[in-house]
Amino acid sequence: DAFETFYSWASVLIADFNEIDRFLIDPEVFFEHRKALKEVDYFGEEKTEMIKSYIRFWEDMPKYYNQLRLHLQQKKNAYQGLAYRQASENIGQFLDKNTKPITFLGFNALNSAEEFIIESCLKRGQTKIGWDIDKSFLEERQHPSNTFIKKYQKKWGTYQNSFIELTTDTYKDKKDIQILSSPKSIGQAKSVAEILKEMSERELENTAIILNDENLL
Repeated sequence: DAFETFYSWASVLIADFNEIDRFLIDPEVFFEHRKALKEVDYFGEEKTEMIKSYIRFWEDMPKYYNQLRLHLQQKKNAYQGLAYRQASENIGQFLDKNTKPITFLGFNALNSAEEFIIESCLKRGQTKIGWDIDKSFLEERQHPSNTFIKKYQKKWGTYQNSFIELTTDTYKDKKDIQILSSPKSIGQAKSVAEILKEMSERELENTAIILNDENLL
């Protein structure tokens, strides 16, 4: 493909590779099934050159994935999902060498690689995990914000002594909320900076900035 054509689908492909790796999916099996589905889409139709080329594209997908992975490994680099997969593949070796305690804080919905890494650490001991959730939400039987955490607590129940007790219950506290309007992301970032400039050092020490989009950082 010409670079302009390649550029239009490459970012989508990288995003797909990223999800495949973050969730530890077997790429060979995944792409084989995906190719079969594409062939079913054109079942009974005359296979034009365009359709043949499209199916060939899916046949070549494992090659693209493997070549990109090899290229990045040679350069000691990785996209996020590949880093996750490699971390999960090597967590046993890491834990054999590591003797320091490990603490996981602030997680909620985990991908498969994160689940595997955390559970591997919990099995070895010397690991603590604390959830990013208000105590009142965690104590509720069913609440949208505790869906995943309840699942992990049940799954990792044998490591109950590794869970860090939550003491915060700020959701029920009285709050003073001011709403400021600001156009677009850059405007939001600049507004936050201006607000922080007006604060004293003591106020800054007791201030947390919580972003609804991490790209604003």
